[in-house]
Amino acid sequence: GLLYSARGLGALVGSMGVRQVAGDAQRTMRRLVIVGYLSMTVAYGAATYASNVWLMAACFFTGAIGSGMIWVFSSLLAQLNTDPGFRGRLFSLEFGMMTLGFSITSWLASLSIDKLGWSEFRIPAVSATIALVAATVWAFALIYWRKQPPNEEPDSPEKKHPNKT
Repeated sequence: GLLYSARGLGALVGSMGVRQVAGDAQRTMRRLVIVGYLSMTVAYGAATYASNVWLMAACFFTGAIGSGMIWVFSSLLAQLNTDPGFRGRLFSLEFGMMTLGFSITSWLASLSIDKLGWSEFRIPAVSATIALVAATVWAFALIYWRKQPPNEEPDSPEKKHPNKT
């Protein structure tokens, strides 16, 4: 229960708290996605060495802040950069893939522990490695986006709704 609570609180902080501080600038959100991946990498890497449930909970809290940041910022970036006629399809695909991903990774983690004899500490180490790979891919995407012409960013109500006065 403590670990689930830590993840829930971390997801709340990562999804709502960080956005309140960071704002809605697309450039900032793109950069914070990589921060989210790196915080997951560090947190789950540290969880591999947690010596008690409280340290593990702190690692889960920190990792969930990162995953909350990734989820909210990537979804918001997709919404801001997708034609309104396709948003519903995009988000149903996103939610479906997220559900499938959670199901598959949960199944693989339990299979690895039950059938392969992995310790419960090896799962966060693998999770940290996967997050590091994702951070690397996102870093290359940032380099690519830097070379693209800048989009209008919704920093102000005028930019969000140019026809309203």
